[in-house]
Amino acid sequence: MTTVTVTLAIIAKDEVEDLKRIINAYRPYFEEIAIAYDDDKVYQALHAEEKVKLYPYTWVKDFSHKRNFLADKINTDFYFTID
Repeated sequence: MTTVTVTLAIIAKDEVEDLKRIINAYRPYFEEIAIAYDDDKVYQALHAEEKVKLYPYTWVKDFSHKRNFLADKINTDFYFTID
């Protein structure tokens, strides 16, 4: 039987409390949680979280660019996006 891997991909700005809630709720269902963030508060609050990979992003006024930036960082078979 083949194992399929899935990442939860999140694009975020500075919603630290919402991110913590999402991570805690969904961590059991994903191999990793990848977050593209604009604000250092996110890194400071979440850098030690299990299964979480953080990617700093410079905003260019285009959500699709940010989604594609994060998608390029993911190495699992599939990913699920929340923005």
